[in-house]
Amino acid sequence: MNKVKLGELLQIKHGFAFKSERYVDRSKYALVTLANISATNNFQFNIHKTTFYGADFPKDFILQEDDLIMPLTEQVIGLFGNTAFVPHVNEFNFVLNQRVGKIIPIEGKADKYYLHYLLATEGVKNQLEYRASGTRQRNISPTDVYDVEVFLPDIEEQRKIGKCLYDIEKKINTNNKINDNLAA
Repeated sequence: MNKVKLGELLQIKHGFAFKSERYVDRSKYALVTLANISATNNFQFNIHKTTFYGADFPKDFILQEDDLIMPLTEQVIGLFGNTAFVPHVNEFNFVLNQRVGKIIPIEGKADKYYLHYLLATEGVKNQLEYRASGTRQRNISPTDVYDVEVFLPDIEEQRKIGKCLYDIEKKINTNNKINDNLAA
């Protein structure tokens, strides 16, 4: 295992500052916000609490299924380090809103599935908390994230570990949905 900084493994793309006066009841674009990143390291979604956008914006902020996102503002203590994969929804596309970052792994250096679990480790979360600034609503910059140090196996090992953990997570999420439907 090698000790590296996250800046050697990933880039973070900032979200777009969508204008609130352009929010609409329904459109083909739904904003991904901090509320979509759960404390359990998953994407949480409620159509009734979704904000839709009805104006033009740069199209490079449209997210794809399985893009990895992270909070850059901590609305809930302990949220730094949590990430989520963007799900596929037929009716609309998710778009990257401000204070949420899209994690872009550097090809050949990091596996996005491995990063999903690495960022949620206690060691990484503690470093992110230490680097955050602000009193009421703490923020972290991509530069601060890049400075976090981690121990990392080679890319092939990352891929094996990331795939195994992600497959387990998908099964757990599917079982939870089944249980929720049975309870309803």
